[in-house]
Amino acid sequence: GADVEVTVAAVAEALGLPGVSVEVARSCNDKRVTHQRLDLVGFIDKPRYALVFGPEDLRAATELTGFPCVVKPVDNCASRGVQRVDRPEDLAAAYRLAIGFNLDESAGVLVEECLLGTKHTVEMVVYKNRWHLLSIIDTHYISPRWPCETGLNTTELDLDDQAHLYAFATHVARAIGIDLGAHKVDVNRDECGNIKLIEITARLSGGFHCQCASPLAFGSNDIRAALKLAIGLPLDLEDIRHRHERGAAVRAVFPEPGRITGITGVADALDLPGVHQIFIWKQPGDMVGPYLNSADRCAFVIADGETTREAIANAERGVARVRIETVRA
Repeated sequence: GADVEVTVAAVAEALGLPGVSVEVARSCNDKRVTHQRLDLVGFIDKPRYALVFGPEDLRAATELTGFPCVVKPVDNCASRGVQRVDRPEDLAAAYRLAIGFNLDESAGVLVEECLLGTKHTVEMVVYKNRWHLLSIIDTHYISPRWPCETGLNTTELDLDDQAHLYAFATHVARAIGIDLGAHKVDVNRDECGNIKLIEITARLSGGFHCQCASPLAFGSNDIRAALKLAIGLPLDLEDIRHRHERGAAVRAVFPEPGRITGITGVADALDLPGVHQIFIWKQPGDMVGPYLNSADRCAFVIADGETTREAIANAERGVARVRIETVRA
């Protein structure tokens, strides 16, 4: 899940290792370039968008995208600097937030059509022009305005819908030029079943998807498969084989914003059925909140179950046991 696909592609190119080209990696890493590259090949199943370079361009951009819209940096990750905007009077503040998270402030800010529906991630590897589906997950967010993930879980879509997502994701990967290795495609599915692209990355996913949820649910080792491909070994289908079909869920813990005064309940949570791991990035004395993007999260509970519903329930019971006490600063 590390956002280093351009670095990896450059190293592979320098050392003569297999991998996607630096150009393709940049097309996945920079959201502006993603749009432009897909425009060139006539790919239309993505949000309407405009690239703006100053607050004075925002109103013209929303004439194209309409309201609600999404304002985002072009070259960051974990939803940093991203927010939904419902009113013209909130555009300027959204622009300032987004531009502040750009790694290159001169690169502009994206204003996109807001896609309404459910959000899903399709994770795959491609080897010798054959795409292999690793997993599909559903993702959930703290509010319509702020795309901070509350968690993810193995998908609850039926098999036909999963097949449509896989076909769509494969089509996007071909269009962007990914021809080897691991990648993931984030999509929006509306109430009519129409699918549109949110983003594509030339790497495995974050949020404990590839390293925790998939192994728990399926008994696969997608990271090992990706590593082998990256150093020139052939794809080993045993690495990505689903040895069982269970449910898995990740849920974040959201303490009240403020300074942490104490953390308790972790051992109790780990004793609960289905709870496998708990990660806490903070300690007493650290500040937490507000929760505006996925990088603002501080603690996670990972669980499994016979079904996805059971896994979600197990994760949520674990979250309820973890107590992160705070005081307002």
